[in-house]
Amino acid sequence: MQTDRHTTKFQAPQTSEQTLVELGRLVSAVVRKAGAYSVAPCWADVVEDIAFELAGSMRAGNHEAGELDSTIKNLLWARVLDLMQHNDRRAFEFFAASVRRLVARLDGGRRHEDSWDDIVQTSAIQMLEAWSSGRAERPWAMLCTIARRRYYDLCRATRPTDELTEELVAGDADGLETAAELLPAKARALLSELEWRIVARMDLSGETRVEIAKALGMTEGEVVSARRAGLRKLYRMLGATLPSDLRPVWNEMFKGARRATPETAAGSLGLSVEQVRGSLAQARALLCLG
Repeated sequence: MQTDRHTTKFQAPQTSEQTLVELGRLVSAVVRKAGAYSVAPCWADVVEDIAFELAGSMRAGNHEAGELDSTIKNLLWARVLDLMQHNDRRAFEFFAASVRRLVARLDGGRRHEDSWDDIVQTSAIQMLEAWSSGRAERPWAMLCTIARRRYYDLCRATRPTDELTEELVAGDADGLETAAELLPAKARALLSELEWRIVARMDLSGETRVEIAKALGMTEGEVVSARRAGLRKLYRMLGATLPSDLRPVWNEMFKGARRATPETAAGSLGLSVEQVRGSLAQARALLCLG
């Protein structure tokens, strides 16, 4: 790995054998992180296919680490959809497990768990239709979008009085990198390149600030500061998607460069601290922030 302050790149080894070994390890790591091995033990043929395809595409030059991870993930899902079209059981099982995991992140209270299988089925139908017609260039990003929309369709049908805005439902885009597919495209425009890279790696991909600091040639303090600034911008954007009764408290908490305390927000809004805390808890639940 070659590292500088602004970008991390994967340098392909000189020999074909070294290239395939290294790429095989990278692909296997992505497959493992995606949970494929926990559903079906044998994905060696898929890993080998992706490694060969990547080796060919990398002859033109270097790839940024984040771009490479995203490429592997979408190549994996291209293989999964191909296998599903040929009625491969492991592919269907992996697809179902992945959709259920995505929906579980949205339905934190498991209020609609008995309908998750329906979401899996409708998502599979829509994904296979898109894939067969050539409309799924980034299949993982599209799957995230479809599963989320099917979940909010369910919410609308069962809780029609809830204020679920179209902005929240349709916010995902197919062109985001790696794990960041789960955030609205406009979130990318709010953050600087460095803020986006750090938030995506730490909060969406699970890397530690130590790992990120080492990869980007920064101090841990610089990583934390950039992450904090990026998250404040995202929180303010998310506030616009909340129901009108929850929006004032959320906006008051995150309007400044630093997060306000519940006590400060309560004093500014003329509410009790308990009311502020309750509003924040509801907002975080709706936004799937835990």
